[in-house]
This record gives sequence, structure tokens and C-alpha cells, in this order.
Amino acid sequence: MKQINYLHYSDDETINLLSSAFSNNNLVPVIGAGFTRGCQTGHSRTVPSGLDFKNEMIYRLAECEEFNVDSINKIRSKNFSAIAELYFNFVPKEKINYHLKSSFQNVQLDDIKKSFISDINWPYIYTLNADDAIERHSDYQVAHPYDSNLSERAKELPTLFKLHGDINYELRHDESRLVFKKKDYLKSLSSNKKMLDFLKLDLINKNVIYIGCSLSDELDISFLVAQENKSERKETRNIAFLSSKLDFVDEQDYLSVGIDTIITFEKGAYNQIYETLIKAYQDSGSNSNNLEIFKKPITVLDSDYEKNQDFLIKGLTELKNKDRLDKRVIPFYFGEREKGAQVLKSLKENEITILRGKRVSGKTLLAYHLLNQIKDKNIYIINSNQRLDNGTIVQLLGQKNSIIFFDHGSLNKNGFSLIKTHREKLSENKVSILICANDNDNDAEYILNTTASRTGVIRLPTLITETELAIINKNAINSRLPTFTEGKHLLDKIYNVFNVIGEYNVMSRIDKSKELFILLYVIAVRHSFTGEEVFFSGFDEKTILELAEEHSPFLLIEQIDSHEQVDHTNFKITSYASSWVVSMLREFFKEKGLKWCSDTLMELFKHSYKTSKQFVVELRKFDSLNFVFTASQHGAAALILEIYEKLNEIEGKEPEFYVQKSKAYFNMYESSDVKTKIDECIQELNIAYTWAKSSHSSKTQQNISHVKAQLCLKKVTLSKPAEIKDIISTIDAIHQTINEEGNLSYNTALFKGKSQSGILYEKFMKIVQSNSSVELLLAKEKLDEIKLKMNVRN
Repeated sequence: MKQINYLHYSDDETINLLSSAFSNNNLVPVIGAGFTRGCQTGHSRTVPSGLDFKNEMIYRLAECEEFNVDSINKIRSKNFSAIAELYFNFVPKEKINYHLKSSFQNVQLDDIKKSFISDINWPYIYTLNADDAIERHSDYQVAHPYDSNLSERAKELPTLFKLHGDINYELRHDESRLVFKKKDYLKSLSSNKKMLDFLKLDLINKNVIYIGCSLSDELDISFLVAQENKSERKETRNIAFLSSKLDFVDEQDYLSVGIDTIITFEKGAYNQIYETLIKAYQDSGSNSNNLEIFKKPITVLDSDYEKNQDFLIKGLTELKNKDRLDKRVIPFYFGEREKGAQVLKSLKENEITILRGKRVSGKTLLAYHLLNQIKDKNIYIINSNQRLDNGTIVQLLGQKNSIIFFDHGSLNKNGFSLIKTHREKLSENKVSILICANDNDNDAEYILNTTASRTGVIRLPTLITETELAIINKNAINSRLPTFTEGKHLLDKIYNVFNVIGEYNVMSRIDKSKELFILLYVIAVRHSFTGEEVFFSGFDEKTILELAEEHSPFLLIEQIDSHEQVDHTNFKITSYASSWVVSMLREFFKEKGLKWCSDTLMELFKHSYKTSKQFVVELRKFDSLNFVFTASQHGAAALILEIYEKLNEIEGKEPEFYVQKSKAYFNMYESSDVKTKIDECIQELNIAYTWAKSSHSSKTQQNISHVKAQLCLKKVTLSKPAEIKDIISTIDAIHQTINEEGNLSYNTALFKGKSQSGILYEKFMKIVQSNSSVELLLAKEKLDEIKLKMNVRN
């Protein structure tokens, strides 16, 4: 006689069972009412239990004139589906809709349930719930019951199969698809055959885990299907979580629907369910080949001229006797950077190390060089053009004795937040994280470099020291390449080498179309251009793919693998030749001019904004535009400023937009009316700050404070003489900035060193010291606090 196998949530056997199922992509969740019961809805109510909803239906029936006290008492003894039959037949439609809306719409999950849904790569999910909690907190697309056109392909995409119907469909359609009434259940077994056939196959062939489901609830479809097909099951498990073991009679009920494994948890400690599953999912990364793609070795080139020149121009090299391109390469001409020892020390001492620097400052090559020296740990490398999904990040963070390197662009804010959530286990697992971040992308620091955290931040200068340059040039000569002597910054030096080897002559002959310009611009900023982004940008997919093929190997078409964020097309166009991409864009600007480039970019921004707002936001950031178009280019400042003036039309209500616009004016505007323009920017920022505060966007508030303080500094230092009201306004702005919630080191670093704002701060303090106005006494307390904090953090 078959018996139930009991496990405790903390048993190693439990974790191993679940981890093995995850590793084999063989665990499917069925989510029931208990998952969202008690969660807040958007109408200041909570999601009801089955009993709560049953009582509400009886209450509404009691308001109907057809039922007296005796009939209501008789109704109380009926089951859920029988009461639902009466409720939907007699209660007015508007009351039903209000009841449904307030009970099941805009449901808010807590953090652990969000993580269970979005941080585990469930292939698809079945739910018995009509509420919208799962789809609101994830990328799963809803499949409704009774859909005769439902395709098998739905199981290849992140799909939420709603077995009992959907609140949002219900409110928008005349014909109901809810499965609440008895006849709904019977109808579903025949008319919803496609979806139930999917469930039937999973119940036969896969391990199924029930979350928030109970046999004490009213009849539901999943148990009907399970009971019908339990004899056909293969050697798989039907798993449920309960707070205690069952008695003999209840065990028979569970066995009757095929549930053969019960995982127990402490009474009331529902978080243990989700924590157990997340831990098992993390461990599954070590038990499968799922993460092997990130462990490919780094190649160190010898002095071969062709390989090194290929890498310099194309960013990759073809290995002899191997039918592949190697993308993780250290060229022979690379020389040790003086910051290397500091980075290695931080990797040993800290949980997280952030390597900051401008684009094309050599961060990635330095990281490769250092990681290649570490032989006693597993090394995982995530490239810039791999935008990881949550599940893969969670699996990576669960590895042991490892260093995980996230290159710039592979993580977004959500990724940094996931690291913050899981960082407490890093030391225990002997894991260290290395993150490359561009100089002005401070999300990593803002989220991870909090007070008392073990986070190291090292900045890599773009100016190469004489010692570093001597080593690079010596190696360049040994590989018969030109030396990197001309130019101030690393990128300038690479451009000059391009010129010497004749690459600019080739680039000047390339046909410069709008499509190629946009393709290159997106890749320059985002490292790749996915098929979905191509579609939403309004470009013809065939034309873009042909362009990529025409310019191979500078541009490559790659498949989007299972570790990356969902894209409904499967391909992306990328480049490992960032210097070539930016050089080509500057050739466009030189040949086509300011108006053509501005109009072409604005065409992209306007077309994409409604469907892909975040895509446009990243493309129009000041640092993105500045990286592509500025480097002693005549007219580049005018191009960038013109784009921001045009963007007012589509982004004028977004507070963060004014941060980017003001950064452009702070760094680039030099006309005679500069102080007037600064005043306009400050006024815009003051308004934008109120918007950010109203929407509780502390990060945007911080950014507005930063750039406002910079503008105030610039205005005072440009004034001859400075007005006392402007001096006091600047003191107020700096004081607000250094006390703004967020990363303390970033707040004060703005006003230090050789950066433009650092130089302006020093000039400003001299102006303050030489000013004898009595009005300054009013700002003395704030001024003293600024001096104290700046000195303490030096």
C-alpha cells in the first residue's frame, strides 16, 4: 500500500530533492488560494479565503428580495460552488464586479513571494487563483481558460495558466470565464481541454509542487485532473507543503489525488516554504551545467601580429584549429595597471568590489588579467551584452568558493538589489563579487555601498601613467603594432593607432545609412540590440540583420540564451569591437552633421518611447550621448544640447530627464548667457524635485540635489563678483546634497579631486573665505557642517 513520504523543510534530503528537480527542469508549480490569501488589494481590502468569499456571497444573496431568512440559512449549508451558482444568477452584475474588483485586482505581494515568483526560472506556472498577483510581479503572460487557440508553444514561454479564470478578463468581457460554479467545473473539463491536457501531461511526466493548495478547500480543477490521471504517473513526485503531518484518514485523501510527498514547516512560518525553494534553486546551479557558459576560460594572446591586430580592431580573435571566435581575450600588448593590486586586495577582504571608470578605460581587460591570476576559486564571467534574468543571478549568488564578475551592463537596478538581498550568504559560501561600473552609473554604489557594508570601490583612471604606458608600448612593439603614444586618454590613443594602421580609410568608405547609425548607437550604449528592441524601434528586422551580416565580424548576430531576460525574438546583434563602433559613429557625425544625427536619434526616441520607455531613457542619458559624440569633436556639445531641448516634448514630465539635461548644460554650455541658462536649469530642477518627492523616488531626489549643487557652484564661480544670495544658495545646495539619503562616499566625492565639480568647489570655498558679508553668518552652521564632513571623508 502506498504511503506518504514526509520531509522537513530544513532537511538536506529536502533541498537535494528539490534541487535535483530544478537541475533537470522538472519541477512545475500549481499555486492555490493560500498564496495570496490576506494580501493587500488595490482597493484597501485583502484577498479573501474561500470561506471569506463564501460568506460575502451569502451576505449579498441576503440583500436579494428572492431570499428570506429561512432560505439564507439553508444556503449556508451548501458548498462553495452551489452558493456561487446562486450568487452569479441573482446578485446584480455591478455588485458582483465591485466585489470581484475589490477582492482580486491590483494585489500586492510581499518580498519573499515576489522573489519566489520572479527570482526562480519557472518554465511556466499553473494557478487556481483569479487574482492578478503573479502577473503584476513578473513577466509571465496570462493564458485564459477556454482558449481554443492555445498553442503548445505557450509552454516554451513564461506563461501563467489561469485554470479558474482571471479578474481582469472578467471585468472587461460580457461572457464569464471564471470557474466558480459547479457547472463551470464540469464545463471546464470538456471546453478547457487544451489547458487541462497541458496540466495532465505535467502531472504524468513531471514533479509537481502545490503552493497554497489544500484539500480542505472547495473542489478545484487541478485535483480533479490529478485524480483522473494518477495511475499513469511516472517515477515523479507530487509535493505539498503542510505545517504538520496528516492522520491516516487525511493521508488517504492526499494519496487519492496523487500527492505522495509532504514537506513540513513550522506552524505559521509560511516564509519557510519560499526560502526552501529559493535555496534549492540556488543549489541547482552547482548540480547542472546551467552556469557552465559563464566559466569559459580567458585566452592570453602571444605576440602574433595578426591576432593582436584583430583583437585591437574587432575586439575578438579567431583561434587556430577551433571553429569559434574567442571573446574573453587579453592581448599581448596589455600591461599591468597600477590599480590591480588594490582590486586583488579588495576581492580578498570584501564581499563586493566595484571597479569604476569611464567607458573604454580598460576596466574589463584589467578584470580579465586579475581573474586569470586566481587559481583557487571558480571564476564566473558575465559579459556586458548578457542581460541576465533574475533566476540566473540568484543561481550564481548561490555558488561556493567562487568569484563572480559582472561586467558593465549585465546588471540593472533589480540585479544589484538581488545581490543586496542575498549578500549575507556570500562570506559563508566564500564568494566574492567583482562589478565593473561606468563612472557616472552609480546604481551599484547607491545600492551596495551602504554604511558598514563590506564593499570596496576602486576608480580606474582613463589617464595612463608613464610606467603603464612604457609597458604597453614595449609589448606593442614586440607584437609589431604601432605604439599608443599619441592622445591623452586611452580611447584617443586607440583612435590614433586606428589611423596609423589605415582602419579610418576603410570606415570612411562604408555607406552611412540611418539604420546603421541607429544600430551602432544602440550597441555603443547598451552593448547589444535585441530583436524585440528592433521591432519596437520601428525598423525592418531583415534590413537590420543584413547590415549586421555585412559588417561581420565587427557586428555579430547571436542567439539569446536561456539565462538572459525574456525577448520574444531569440536574437541580438552585438559587438566586441567597441572602439570600432564609436569610431564609426564619430565618422557619421563628421560626414552627416549635427541636424542629421539629431533628427535621426529623435526619430528613434519618439517612436520607441511609448512602448519601451526604459530603452529610450538609457539611450538619451547624458553619459551615453557624451561617450559617443564627445572627444574634441567640433559641434558635439551643440548636438547633445539640441537633443535635450527636443526631448522636452516627450519627456518634460519626467523628473529624471531634468537631471540629464542639466548635466549636459553643466558640462557643455559656454555661451555668453550661461548664467541665465543655469538659472533656468535650477528652476526646472526645483520643480522636478517636488515631483520625485511625491513619487517617493529617493534616488532621483539625490541625483537632482547633486546636479543642482554643481550648477550653483558653476554660477558663483563664473560671477564677478559673486552675489551673496547665490553664495548662500550654493551652501544650501551642497548641504542638502551631502545629507541626502544614499551613498555617502558618492555624495562627497562629487566635490573632490580633479573633476570639474571638485575644482569648482575649491574655487567656491576661496570665494566664501574672502567674503566678509554679515549675511554669511546665517549660513555658518551649514558651512561648518560641510567643512567637517568633507574633511572627515577625505
